[in-house]
Amino acid sequence: MTVSLPQPEHLNPSGGGPQNLSLVQWILENGVTQGTKSTSGTPKDVLPETLGRSATSLPFPQDGPQQAYVALSTLDAGYIGLPEREFIEPHDPGAVHRCPSLAFFIYHPPTGTRIVYDLGLRRDLHNYPPKVARRLTDGTPLVEVPSDVKESLEHGGVLADDIDLVILSHIHYDHTGDPDKFPKSRFVVGPGSTELLKPEIYGDPNETWFLPSLLPSDQSRVTELPDPGETSLNDETPLWRTLGHFPHALDMFGDGSLYIINAPGHVQGHINGLARIGPQRFVLLGSDSCHFPSLLEGTCTIARFPQADGSMKSVHVDDDATATHIANMRKHGQSRGP
Repeated sequence: MTVSLPQPEHLNPSGGGPQNLSLVQWILENGVTQGTKSTSGTPKDVLPETLGRSATSLPFPQDGPQQAYVALSTLDAGYIGLPEREFIEPHDPGAVHRCPSLAFFIYHPPTGTRIVYDLGLRRDLHNYPPKVARRLTDGTPLVEVPSDVKESLEHGGVLADDIDLVILSHIHYDHTGDPDKFPKSRFVVGPGSTELLKPEIYGDPNETWFLPSLLPSDQSRVTELPDPGETSLNDETPLWRTLGHFPHALDMFGDGSLYIINAPGHVQGHINGLARIGPQRFVLLGSDSCHFPSLLEGTCTIARFPQADGSMKSVHVDDDATATHIANMRKHGQSRGP
């Protein structure tokens, strides 16, 4: 992994004033954790009018005359085996695919902001929640972590302490890595993610996939994005807006270079990223919306597989919502062309 870091064009795009404050700046300075209040008593999920007043529906963004782009690099974040039978139908019953746990380094030249999108797998598997550790050490095939995200960054000349923001697409163990290796970063998670980490929700800590240790020990550094259906700016303009075929998107820098896409279906709080990397060139960071290309192509459907008790299970909490989002991804790709 090679990380190329051009010099920031300017470190304060707002020019010292609040009128151009971006969502990333707001998170780095304040945080917007849903359901909490700032020291002034104002709910943090009610964002200031200075975040913008553009139209509720955003057509798919064309390049502007001084369009900003982000630099995007893949990161080594471990590998995990995916049995076809748990993901697609039809499938090869014995096929297990060695797949990368995808993570990305994103650099925003106008502000010099450094972002990591997902943290992949952690090396010390025994420090996962007990149920996860048992799965990874007692039977899941092809779990390998030759290099974690921190090491991958260092190989490219970037230190973990230099990362401003870590965006987690969701809080499954193969995306959260070792968050405490990023002690100076703010973290962003999707709507409702932290609900999964409440004791009354996860129950027995030895029998759950979710524990607070999946996020940084200092959870004051964690920002949960607000629910798309509830949060508006002070002037009642929705914060989340339609973007092309995607019903809910956030323009993270306010310049069309990086979007967060609400991606329901896989698990509560699941999000995607959309990075503009050049003139009319985008990369969709699909997270766990679509594990196999055949789902995106429409030649396979989401699998349901039997459990020991005879029940049927899916890797998604809501197959219909996942299928709808995959269809939107497909339309997005078709509208962009080859």
